[in-house]
Amino acid sequence: LEGEFWRLVESPCGRSVEVIYGADIATAEVGSGFTSKTDECADNPGQKKYATSPWNVCNMPYNPSSCLKHVEATTGITVPWLYFGMTLSTFCWHVEDHHFYSVNYHHFGDPKVWYSIPASYSAKFEEVMRRRLPHLFEAQPDLLHSLVTILSPKVLRDEGIPVYRAEQHPRSYIITFPYAYHAGFNTGFNCAEAVNFAPVDWLPFGAVATEQYARDKRYQSVAHDQLLATLCDGAEHPSQSGACATIASVMRERVEVEKARREATFVDATATGAAEDDDAPDLFEKDCAACRADLHWAGVRCECKPKRLYCLRCVRECKCVPEKSVMFYRHTIEELEGKCARLEALA
Repeated sequence: LEGEFWRLVESPCGRSVEVIYGADIATAEVGSGFTSKTDECADNPGQKKYATSPWNVCNMPYNPSSCLKHVEATTGITVPWLYFGMTLSTFCWHVEDHHFYSVNYHHFGDPKVWYSIPASYSAKFEEVMRRRLPHLFEAQPDLLHSLVTILSPKVLRDEGIPVYRAEQHPRSYIITFPYAYHAGFNTGFNCAEAVNFAPVDWLPFGAVATEQYARDKRYQSVAHDQLLATLCDGAEHPSQSGACATIASVMRERVEVEKARREATFVDATATGAAEDDDAPDLFEKDCAACRADLHWAGVRCECKPKRLYCLRCVRECKCVPEKSVMFYRHTIEELEGKCARLEALA
């Protein structure tokens, strides 16, 4: 069956096969395959251990060590999706939103076949995909975000990219790591459930993903700066020294970038702090009009179109004279550096 799958993929001029895949079905609407803490039966002694288990995929995003415990419920990220596969139904090469970890649990049915690429080869993988399929990327530059493209492991290995394979059977988990491309297909009818989670070692990957999303003008389902600030404020005990060190490192790097961007923006705009701007609380909840990045820490607006806001990356998108621009910010650089120093003392 696996050979036939790749023969069909690699021989597009031959016989085509149409299959159905019940993907991305919201458990918030149809229910999870796991007992949830909110289910009526969750207090039943026989079900309570399942409802509270850390291996229950409904609980994994909210594990005490997961950064996503600070994120509001988001379908497909912190609220699991269900998947019903049939023979040869496929999930194409992709990474998770914001380069999160993911966990996939196989409830029942025939096996899934998975292929994965180490994160250290992901940039090379993207280059190979663009070189091998230039016509597709020319028509759709964000093709890799669409989960519709697949190259065989043989082609990738010939390009020097290692590809690993796993078979997933009922009652087993597959965990994917940050920025690790993965793909696969179903060997028959089955049911699986998946969700994201994010230990603190995900943070550097999340920071990179945020910059990539801004570059690609892609909507960001998680405000990374807001999450980073929340993690900084919540780290209080030296016993969390390992986590504090990681958070502090990512925070310090982010603050240095923010400092450079603000210094460049000050040349073109006047500045106002959150306390000086009555509209600031609303402004911080907006996204950049150019790249769709969140404005949780700072942004710029112009007198010509006051409702059209920009992040500090995109400040020059407005063609008005600089004197008409105003930069608004939630924290001063000194305040942000103070957060870093406190974390570094705990690390």
